[in-house]
Order: sequence, then C-alpha cells, then structure tokens
Amino acid sequence: MNKISPLNYDAGAELLLHEISRRLASRGHEVHIVCGRNLPELPKRQHVDRVHIHNVGVLPSWLFRFRNLSFFLARYIFYFVSLPAIFRSARKADIVIDCATPVVSGAGIVSKLLGKPCVAKIYETFGRDWFRLKGPVTATLGYLAEAYFFTQTYDAYFTLSQQTVATIVGHGKPPERVHHLRHGVGVCRPAPPVRLVGGRAPEVVCISRLTKQKNVASLLKAWKAVIAESDRARLRIIGDGPERKNLERLSDTLSVSGSVTFEGRVTEERKWALLDQASAFAFPSLQEGFGIVFLEAMAAGLPVVAYDLPVFREVFNGGEHGFLVSLDDHRQMADRLLKLLQDDSLRYEVSRRNLEYAGQFSWERATDQEENALLCVLAERRKNPR
Repeated sequence: MNKISPLNYDAGAELLLHEISRRLASRGHEVHIVCGRNLPELPKRQHVDRVHIHNVGVLPSWLFRFRNLSFFLARYIFYFVSLPAIFRSARKADIVIDCATPVVSGAGIVSKLLGKPCVAKIYETFGRDWFRLKGPVTATLGYLAEAYFFTQTYDAYFTLSQQTVATIVGHGKPPERVHHLRHGVGVCRPAPPVRLVGGRAPEVVCISRLTKQKNVASLLKAWKAVIAESDRARLRIIGDGPERKNLERLSDTLSVSGSVTFEGRVTEERKWALLDQASAFAFPSLQEGFGIVFLEAMAAGLPVVAYDLPVFREVFNGGEHGFLVSLDDHRQMADRLLKLLQDDSLRYEVSRRNLEYAGQFSWERATDQEENALLCVLAERRKNPR
C-alpha cells in the first residue's frame, strides 16, 4: 500500500517501491500495489514490469486543474477511501506491506481482520517536528497518525536508517522485529563511464520535491552568496511540487533567476545528463529518512553539500563525501559550495571516493535484503500463527 503511484519517480520512496517491486515480480512473486490515483492520466489498473498496480480514485479529474489543492487532497483522502481496495487485494495476499510515507494506511487493521502478516515500511518519523516542517492541518493529522502508528503492532518494521530503528525500538517495539535494511536502496545509472568532476563546469544540481520540508528556499538564499563570488556558476533544480511558484518568485526577489533553472520533472536520461555535467550536489532538506538522490549524486561522482541531519551522519565521515553544514545555515552552505566549485583537486578527490561508495548500493542487493526479510516474516507467522 502506498499513498501515491510508484511511477511517481521524483519521490525517493516511490522510486524505491517501484524498483524493489519489479525485481520481486521478476523473481516469480506476484506483487500488487494499491495506491492513490494522484495524477489524472492514470488508469484504474496498470500492469508494469509484471507488477499489478491498482490506482484508487481519490479525486474527480477536474480537481487536478488546481495543482496545489489536488497535491494535498490526493494524499489525505487516499487513507480514507482506500480501505475497500486494500481489503480486496489483502484477502488474496500472503503478506501485506504498508509503505508509511509518512504515515500508515488502514492496511494494518485490514490485515488483522483477515489474519494476514503485515509489515510497516517506515523511513522516517517526525514527532513534534511535524509542527515545525508542515502546515497546521498536515502537522496535526500527521502527528495524530504517527501517534496511532506507535500504538499498533506489526509483524515487522522495515527501515533504512539506524536513527529510525532507535526511534521504533524506543517506542517499545521488539528489536528483533525491526529490520535495518542498510543497503535497502540502490543506484541504477546509465552504462557510460563517469568522468570525475575535477574539470567540469561550475554547475550545482539539486533534486527535490518542491515542498516546504525540502527547504529549497534556503538553497536559493545561499546561491545569492555563491554567484557574488562566482558569477559563472549555475544552479539547476530538478523536481516539482506545490512550492514551485513561490520559489520562482523568491529567485526573482533575490536577483538570482538569471543563474537558476527550474527544470521541473525530467526523464531519467535527462536527470543523469544534468548530474554528469555538474560539479556539486546541494541538498537543503530539513528532514529525510535516507535520501536516495544523495546516492544518485555520488554515483555521478558529485561531492554533496547538505544540512546536518542525523541520518546523513550515518553516511558522511568527516569531509569524505562532501560537507554537512549547520541546519538551515545558508551562509555556511554557500561557503562550502564555493569551496568545492573553486578547488578542482578537492572536487576530484571527493568525486573518486563518492563513486567508490555508491558502488556498494545496487537494486539487486536491496531486493535480496527485502526478499529475505519478507520470507523470514512469513516463516515466523506460519510457525507461530495468531
């Protein structure tokens, strides 16, 4: 179960869901995904890469003309209207997976009614940060939904970071049920060899959904300081979302629009082409469960500058992969971006290390981990039925 289509590739959780699901299907498992119809062109049912996708209608087509409103409503309403579709699919399933991005659906309740094992995939928790990072309605609903999640019991919990493992265990969940899929993500980049970034153009890329949580406004403020020192530098922002118009207006207000390009949603080929021509990657998000784009940037040989989130400390070791800077300190972000743009030898060394690090992650390895964990959950349930 997932609140939006797994073919919505500009979101990391959906990319992960799609890549893992299609590989499980190729290994002979029958995979059904129940998700919200968050785009008007999506049909009721799809069969993509052997995966059965059931798009639950949540909004009338005409409402999608109102971009920001439909973005939020499609996500909210899914949790209430999806129960019949979840029930129909879960009834025939051996195991149910609830992708809590960021909160769980009714899959846990349905699974209990049907006597099916249920796994919660939870990549991040917010706690009181809901009210710092989200609007009042989303924050209130999210906070209550997260509190509800911690009152429920699942057969297993899958997560990508040690920080989230600690949070789940801290809420009293049995440690043996919490699976830290350390390499539960992968990178699938085109075959041509990567050119190390030592001699590339002074260009920075950011890949992000354009929401308040992703904090791209802070990067634009940093960019004003960057171009004051390096007037040839360019910033490309890949992704879309409800904050796009506000961010475009901010770039005009800051007088940086001449050096900033909002690429919107792009194809995979275009995304990798932009990464391969850049010199650095900027990631200003204020909350992440892991950050797949982080790895994609490394796979393109890019040094990374990001805000200092606990989950990133599990990846960064000193300055090996780039720089972590104080949370929401756009001046420090500008300073580190300039340091990378102006020092070819530093970029070259970090680029080499990042290519090597990203090579540890593959979708096949990620699928191995998830498949093994799911089989263990099934075996445990059959041994100790409830």
